[in-house]
Amino acid sequence: MRGQIALVPPGGYCIDPESLTQSFALMGRCDSLGAATGGSGAPVGVLTVSIARTAKDTPLPDATQIAEAANVTAPQDTRKTSDSIIFKTAGAPPGPELSSLHWRGVAKIDNFIIGAALFGPEGQRAVSSEGASVLAQMLERTATKTSAR
Repeated sequence: MRGQIALVPPGGYCIDPESLTQSFALMGRCDSLGAATGGSGAPVGVLTVSIARTAKDTPLPDATQIAEAANVTAPQDTRKTSDSIIFKTAGAPPGPELSSLHWRGVAKIDNFIIGAALFGPEGQRAVSSEGASVLAQMLERTATKTSAR
């Protein structure tokens, strides 16, 4: 978004530079993206992030609205803060080796809405409650770094 958002990956994840656009990024474990170090302690997963402009007074959508817009199942295990929502849901994964069960998160940072989804292999750490923590960390780090600019 022309430098107005500082997207910060969660621990052990890196942004795939081939995927990066003004409003989208794909992240994975650093070691799976070819980095010499990092990633070994992070859960295996694929994290997608999209960013859209919004009016400063636009409210954050609720989990049900997000699920309906994404055409996924009803939200489960919803975790809400004053500026973010994270929930578990199911829907078409971006690859056959990934579980349909995944985590989604949305946060409002200044005049932007950030949407994210974390997919992982069936029964692995990224689709457990740890996946919610991975998303929360990315959203918190991004909000902190963006606000510090």
